[in-house]
Amino acid sequence: MKTKEKKQTIKYVEDTFEEYLSKKDHIAASDVKNFMNSPKLFYYEKFEKEKDESKAERHFSIGSALHELVLQPKLFLSNYIVTPKFDRRTSEGKLGYAEFQLKAEGKTLLAENEMTMIKVMAENALKHKTLTELLSNSVREVSCYTTDPITGLKIRMRPDSLSMNKSTITDIKTCQSANRSKFK
Repeated sequence: MKTKEKKQTIKYVEDTFEEYLSKKDHIAASDVKNFMNSPKLFYYEKFEKEKDESKAERHFSIGSALHELVLQPKLFLSNYIVTPKFDRRTSEGKLGYAEFQLKAEGKTLLAENEMTMIKVMAENALKHKTLTELLSNSVREVSCYTTDPITGLKIRMRPDSLSMNKSTITDIKTCQSANRSKFK
């Protein structure tokens, strides 16, 4: 007796990262890893942990900024801004800071040295032939949703870049050192 194989369809959506994360009824690779470590960890990370961006570590902001500058450069300046130095002990400094806060609302704040570093990293990354080949003719930061035909589990993934003419997914990572032994 032959069993009929169900066809799996994948839905590609240009949603925001926040919309992608809000799909609590879908599982991602990180959910599976957490579950394999501990079902309690999975439950906590998926349903109980507060996502407070103000407490996010700086390296996440830098990594996200680099991703956006390399993958979606047109969005970069609307989402990131350099924090100038203000002497808030003076009236002029207080006024300048208040004006800056209005201008920066909704954006991720970066120090000047962080912005310089991000721009240099992006420039160097885009000089890398393999990366530019992988990014050419690709969709970037697109969310993918499907349902596993065997288990019925709703699955999500958000590759950095999904090639349209190669069976390749690109995932950009930042690290403190490119030294081969430390990178492992």
